[in-house]
Amino acid sequence: MALILAATAFAVAAVCAIVVNMPRNYAGIQVGPLKDAVSEWKHDRQTAQQKVALTQLVELDAAKRQNRSKAKWLTGGIGAESFAVALLAFSVAWH
Repeated sequence: MALILAATAFAVAAVCAIVVNMPRNYAGIQVGPLKDAVSEWKHDRQTAQQKVALTQLVELDAAKRQNRSKAKWLTGGIGAESFAVALLAFSVAWH
């Protein structure tokens, strides 16, 4: 029974690893609206710097949200793998 649970836990860990490493769509700047904004720019330097900083903050927030999600999957995978190793050791020790 412990071997079946260990195999299941290893499978769960593998799924978590795949999810962590899947390519994801990070929020980014859209090129079209940016081109339009640059071609029609009528603001001063300070306003431009504020707009750039705001854009960078939006991107940073989106990246941090994606990283938090990946961290949860990674933690789950590590937990599942640790559980599987413990079950495997138990199974070997008792049989």
